Amino acid sequence: MALQLREPQRSQGYSVRTTAPLSVHVAMIERSSTQLMQSPAGRKAHRIHSDRVTAMRITP
Repeated sequence: MALQLREPQRSQGYSVRTTAPLSVHVAMIERSSTQLMQSPAGRKAHRIHSDRVTAMRITP
């Protein structure tokens, strides 16, 4: 049986997930904070991502 691969859908409701070192996430949070804080949705996204990164920093 052959393995069939297909392109991930890139429309509304789909996201491509990747992994990156924690330092990359911290840098992204620091650089994007002023842009994200301009709207309620941006503040929520920033808060959620910051909380996730902080939780990963604390986890041994």
